[in-house]
This record gives sequence, C-alpha cells and structure tokens, in this order.
Amino acid sequence: PYPLPYEFGNSYYAFTYGPARHVIVNAYSDMSPGSTQYEWLKEELASIDREHTPWVLLTMHPPIYNTFALHHHDPQIFAAREHLEPLMIEHHVNIIFTGHIHAYQRTDYVAFNATIPTGPMHITIGAGGRACAAPFTNKEPEQWLMKRDATMYGYGRFVIENATFAEWQW
Repeated sequence: PYPLPYEFGNSYYAFTYGPARHVIVNAYSDMSPGSTQYEWLKEELASIDREHTPWVLLTMHPPIYNTFALHHHDPQIFAAREHLEPLMIEHHVNIIFTGHIHAYQRTDYVAFNATIPTGPMHITIGAGGRACAAPFTNKEPEQWLMKRDATMYGYGRFVIENATFAEWQW
C-alpha cells in the first residue's frame, strides 16, 4: 500500500558532511502536508544555515523527472512532485539524487517541469545493478534533460570543491 504506515522517523533523516547537508526522504511514507515526514522536512530544510552549509543534497528513491518509459504512474512520484518539490525549490536544494530506474539521467536545473536556473539538478543513477535497458519515453530528449543513457552500468562521483563549485562524474 501507499503510503506505507511507517512514521517512526528513521526512514528519513539528515546529516552534514563537509559543506553539504544530506537529506534523505522516504518516498514510500506519507509526504502530504501535515504528515510527520513533511513537517520534519519543512523544518529540516528551513534550519540549514547556507553560510556554513552551502550545499543541500536530497536523496529519494524514485525520480520525479523521468525520461524513461517506466514508473510514470507511481503514486509516490505524483506525491513528491506535488508536496515536496515546492519545499525543495523554496529552500534551494542543489541536487536531487534518485534511483529506481536502472539507467542514468541528469537534468538541467528544473523546477515545476520547466528549466529554471534556481531549480535543482536531478540525477538518476540507477545503473549500478540489474539490466540497464530502460526504454525512453520519447525518441528526442525532453528540453530539461542534459544526458540520458540506458545502455551501460555505471556509478557516480560527486566532489564538492568549494561553496559554489562541485564536479559530477558518471
């Protein structure tokens, strides 16, 4: 069932490592306003002092932007887009890391289904296991997409150089 009746707080959490606050959310628990997770995320994102922690990286299992012909009707994706994306935009989350689809994609800066310089970059890095053969939804990539690949296994490396520059390698 969705959402899962799991609201004990340890399936979503945050920690600071260097200049980044890592925020992990559970896309299978309730994300609606008033839920335990939503209220926790709202407080967590508002509490980050960007002078001391300039990078905010959010991780969740399914991507809310997806170039592949899989998982477009999963209810947790609609819930994340409706309830969590506004919080991510309001609090200037830099990058959203996801998996779920066994392929790779990296978006431009996206907010509310449009390329916007103040939106987060979305990176789906689900190509670390199982078959990489996810078909694309469209022959031509969406305008918000920077890279997509469903032909090879891979992993990513994200290195933060300073408060304004980081490097992503796949």
